[in-house]
Amino acid sequence: MSVAAYNLVVGLNPDRLLIGGGISARSEVIDEIRSRVMAMQDRHSAQAIQTDIQACHYLNDANLVGAVRQFELERIRKGD
Repeated sequence: MSVAAYNLVVGLNPDRLLIGGGISARSEVIDEIRSRVMAMQDRHSAQAIQTDIQACHYLNDANLVGAVRQFELERIRKGD
């Protein structure tokens, strides 16, 4: 997970990287991902890239919130 986060950070340089799903409810996992990403940045001289890595607000329910929002948008487009 930390390698994927690192690749997103250095490839896209986002201001914030949000992690959802079951692991997002475990703060120690988010802290470990942050730590490992920073260590990889140090090893590859990418310290200038500053990205805030956080858990999604809705944690494990983030996918459900997204699915409901998508459903609403499709319903509006169809005119239901």
